[in-house]
Amino acid sequence: MSNQSSMSRGEIYIPNNEFNHIVQMASDQPIIQNQLDLFNEKREMHLVSQKAVKNWGNTLKGQRKKRLLSIEEKQKLAEV
Repeated sequence: MSNQSSMSRGEIYIPNNEFNHIVQMASDQPIIQNQLDLFNEKREMHLVSQKAVKNWGNTLKGQRKKRLLSIEEKQKLAEV
């Protein structure tokens, strides 16, 4: 009799693992937003790092830039 009265109130019973899965799925939005925030933060830090490194002479870009400048200087000297 008590089982019938509880069912009439619209109550359902589910196992804990299913309940935990439902709760996790319902709370995925904050997790996704947190991951997006972390991704954007890492991307911004990467861009700042690239800006700082682009003028260094001991990187591939820096060595390439030096080489191009020296070629340009040689060409200018050859013209004169």
